[in-house]
Formats: sequence, structure tokens, C-alpha cells
Amino acid sequence: MDYIAQQQLRVVVDITSVDMGNSDINQAIRDVDWFDIKSHSQAVFFSDEIKVVSGTEFLAKGKLQLKGISQPVNVPFSWQPSADSVSMTGKLILSRSDFAIGSPEWASGDQIGIDVDVSFAVKMLKHASE
Repeated sequence: MDYIAQQQLRVVVDITSVDMGNSDINQAIRDVDWFDIKSHSQAVFFSDEIKVVSGTEFLAKGKLQLKGISQPVNVPFSWQPSADSVSMTGKLILSRSDFAIGSPEWASGDQIGIDVDVSFAVKMLKHASE
């Protein structure tokens, strides 16, 4: 794999915008046992290296800070440039237990799975220079 020289990726997600489609669940996941939104309103991923896997496929290695806990995470993504935009898409699996999400009553995984699929799609429009 080739490294991309001096490239970093920083992604900030506003956890307060989480919507599970149910007002009772939305309220519950804001509590300390879940996302603890009052104390930790953002999730932040910061890569310290990005590797070219092949063609338009990349791997960003870094740290994800969620609920005040920082864990190493590898984020595979695809980078698709076009004439007026760039699209970045990816998917990874996180373990909610790595970030103390759903503890203590829900920590076992018996009722709600431990592994969480995370998918993302970002489209960035090119800005015309003035």
C-alpha cells in the first residue's frame, strides 16, 4: 500500500442530531448509559495516516473519540472525483462496547447487538475560484 503524504482527515459528527425515528428512543439514547449527549455532544475521528488500497479505494487509520473514549479505528473509503464534485463513501463496523454505549443494562448484547454498522456518503462540491 502506498501512503498519501501529509494528508489527514478530520470528521466531526453532531451527536445531538441523532434521530432513530422514535421520540422515546431518541430521548433514551441521550442518557448517560448511551451517548451521554449532555457531556459529549460530538464524535470526532482524526486520521494520522491514509493509505491507498487500490485505485479509488483508501484506508484512513486514526482515532475515534465518542462519549469521551478514544479508540483506534480503520476507516475504509472510496474517493470518486467528477468534474464538479467529489464523493466519499464508506462502511465499517464499530463495537459499541468499545465506547461504553448501552451500559450497564444493555451492555451484554442479548437484546441489542454489540456490533454497529456505520455507513457514510459525503458529496463535496468544487468551489469555483474567483
